[in-house]
Amino acid sequence: MSTQRPRRFWKEVAVVELPEGGYGIALDGRPVKAPSKNVLRLCSQALAEGVADEWRAQGEFLDPFSMPLTQLANTAQDRMVPLRAAIEDELLAHIDGDALCYYADGPQDLVDRQHAAWSPVTQWAAERFGVSWQQTSGIMPVSQPEPVRAAIAAALAAMSPEELAAFQVIAPGVSSLLVGLAVIHGRLNAEQAFTVAVVDELYQAEQWGHDWEADDRRERLRQELASAEQFLSLARQ
Repeated sequence: MSTQRPRRFWKEVAVVELPEGGYGIALDGRPVKAPSKNVLRLCSQALAEGVADEWRAQGEFLDPFSMPLTQLANTAQDRMVPLRAAIEDELLAHIDGDALCYYADGPQDLVDRQHAAWSPVTQWAAERFGVSWQQTSGIMPVSQPEPVRAAIAAALAAMSPEELAAFQVIAPGVSSLLVGLAVIHGRLNAEQAFTVAVVDELYQAEQWGHDWEADDRRERLRQELASAEQFLSLARQ
């Protein structure tokens, strides 16, 4: 089976204003469409320019993995609007497994690192949303109280499609709705979110040595978080 990527078929990439509102991308005058076959509509000119730059940067063959802004824009349009309720429910289903709610029961230097990285986020969330998350040590599960669930459900419902698309990258990537919310609300930037998320992994690497597969996985996470942050910033301009 051929895995050859599509060839580049365009010369000129332009940002255009759409009659229905928003901005689109034109390739030699033809509109870029989302996978749904609808014209891709960007919510801000800044985001449209960012997406257009990804199309301009393509070489002889189209490389979708080099186009994270385009992929997120497609997700925001094709999934975050028609499938929003199901996506919010899916995200809320992971509320009891938030990584920041499960401290190690030792060694103490790891626990200290977790508290240093995680406590500012959980304290911010308590102040921002008016609820306190249940936390524990070890692996025994905890159930978050109903006020936490209601507060997070309301926070998800208040997000724009673009914000929800970015959140769906961030929160599962770091195994934490708390970290995802902190990025969406400007408490953490992408690099800070990455640092919070890899406390345990970096500690283990210090103890047992680095593994190239784990290092590669962390680098991919870092890049995904940075792309989500860029998408979010451009969408809000």
